[in-house]
Amino acid sequence: MVAPVQKRVSPDELLICHVVAGRYLHQAKLAEFVALPFSDIVTTAWLDRCELPAQLVTPRLTVGEIRKAATTTAAGWTRVLRVLEAARSAVSSAASATVRDFLQVLRSQIGPEALQTGRD
Repeated sequence: MVAPVQKRVSPDELLICHVVAGRYLHQAKLAEFVALPFSDIVTTAWLDRCELPAQLVTPRLTVGEIRKAATTTAAGWTRVLRVLEAARSAVSSAASATVRDFLQVLRSQIGPEALQTGRD
């Protein structure tokens, strides 16, 4: 989880770190306390990546989706999920496949509002 804080990582690594961290931070009693700070971390990191679109797999298609998820969703777990789902399209297919199951679990934990927007 601290890898993105300590050094510059690839978009693939960033997505994997955020998804794994989100999966473990979204636990009973802990999730409510970390929702806003974690949402801010994820949002800032992916908006920063949008400023350097050449590092993303399909920037023409994904930069707008990442920005939309980061700016039109209220801060919290729903925003985390939507940003990570949008970012999943901006990384390699291997990284995307790696986080697919984790995102499904996170989506089911967050609730019905997240299920309506999830993609696979």
